[in-house]
Amino acid sequence: MAPALSASMERRVRRELQEWSEAANSNWEAVVVGAGLAGIVAADQLARRGVRVLLLDRKHFPREKVCGGCLNARAVQLLRDLGFGDCLDDLGGHSLQRLELFARGKSLQIDLPGGMAISRSRLDDAMLKQAIAAGVTFLPGVDARVEPFEQNSNQRQLSCRTDNHGRRVSTSLVIIATGISSEPMPADHQLSFAESKDARIGVQVTLDPAPASFQPGIIYMAVGQHGYVGLTRTEGQSLNLAAAVDRSALRQSTAADVCQRILAENGMSLPASALAANWKGTCGLTRSRCAAGERLFVVGDAGGYVEPFTGEGMELAIQSGSAVTELAQRAANRWDPDLKSEWSRQFDALVTRRQWVCRGLSRILRYPLLLRTAFGVTSRFPSLGRAVARMVT
Repeated sequence: MAPALSASMERRVRRELQEWSEAANSNWEAVVVGAGLAGIVAADQLARRGVRVLLLDRKHFPREKVCGGCLNARAVQLLRDLGFGDCLDDLGGHSLQRLELFARGKSLQIDLPGGMAISRSRLDDAMLKQAIAAGVTFLPGVDARVEPFEQNSNQRQLSCRTDNHGRRVSTSLVIIATGISSEPMPADHQLSFAESKDARIGVQVTLDPAPASFQPGIIYMAVGQHGYVGLTRTEGQSLNLAAAVDRSALRQSTAADVCQRILAENGMSLPASALAANWKGTCGLTRSRCAAGERLFVVGDAGGYVEPFTGEGMELAIQSGSAVTELAQRAANRWDPDLKSEWSRQFDALVTRRQWVCRGLSRILRYPLLLRTAFGVTSRFPSLGRAVARMVT
């Protein structure tokens, strides 16, 4: 005999049943899968245009996310332009002033043209609440999978499961905003990921309180033999650590040990508490896929991802979530096959230059000779470093 449900669990199950009954029986104009920055921005902007939009995410909020915790200057301005300025002001993140780069006994300081260090758990949660207020319907704790497209259909189907229920949801348009995860995608070859053979793995941890040696407003980046580690103070006393490390190193050691060795190569260290902290990881970081399918658009890291440095990934997520809005509204009203190629061109235009710049920088960080040359040139010509910082951020 199964144990009886507690009163709180019974209320939750009943609430989920009601929510899912309404979702399954509703005629959604757009369903956004993934409530990260790209998904929240896309859903929020569509709702403001009068589109009936459902936003789904596997996690319950607030939730932690592997991220460097840095909004670059363009990302901050984009959020303010989109109406999320109050969220930024209320969260109390630190303004970013400079990048301090350490590699093989050398160091370099590069001034940054603005930006903000903020934890993703608080930023996403605050933006999500604003999107719900704008008219977005949000259902958390949902494992959503896009079903294969049925030819000549005017709807796209999703199979959705929670801990307690399973439902199918129909919509005129699906927007995939699930980051580098490929789980929600249908088994269409054109939408599958292509991953670089030498792609590094992302790892992240939050330390609270931050060691006194790490000051607010600075991105500290340490480059070592097996990757690089970025550290920055977020709101309050927290320190966000995010790293891109070689797969081979993680096969032999824990993420904490690998990051500790990279820092030690540069005369830095983590407190002992970091070894027991809750580390999170990703799949390979350099990935790409087609940005559009039948009644389906892909935004943010879900469409293509490269190793970030000072907030480029967050900027791309915000920018693509905003840029897709006009086409998504048209697609929700009346689907046209030409919209696939139109969004693919727009998305490529958004990411191509940024990807090439970040790939170039990641290559420099991998090879000691290139890195020494870059340090030498930038030390002699500081304006060059500032120009690169402006181009990236």
